[in-house]
Amino acid sequence: MKEGDEYVVKPRTLRKALLEELGKGDHVVVGHLIPDLLKDGELEFVAVLRLSPYELAKRYRERNYDELKCKENLTVEALDVILIKALRRFGKRRVAEIDTTGKGPKEVAEEVLKAYRGERRVGIVDWLSLIKDPEELKRLLI
Repeated sequence: MKEGDEYVVKPRTLRKALLEELGKGDHVVVGHLIPDLLKDGELEFVAVLRLSPYELAKRYRERNYDELKCKENLTVEALDVILIKALRRFGKRRVAEIDTTGKGPKEVAEEVLKAYRGERRVGIVDWLSLIKDPEELKRLLI
């Protein structure tokens, strides 16, 4: 269902559709809602792609995103929310964190494959440590 510029999904409906599709064979599933929709054991591997809040803010400005939505997303990224949800849901042995900052699609894909093959790491980024000025923190985040 579309509300303004955003799509609103019904979690149960999306979960059911995902499980039906996953039952058909090998898939790559992409999305920040995955930890809210699927359970441990339903995915073999989870790559959480991370991006510096500074680079993310720049992309949002270039795309003319709404300021409140930008701040919400920047806060989620800075506080590791999706990574924490993935770790809680799927466990450390299934989750890899990948910093995509300054990297192109090919390099990110290569890192995802390495992680899938066993080089899994988490805790590799700490965006809050980049923000030294409290005023900058207020400006960037909610």
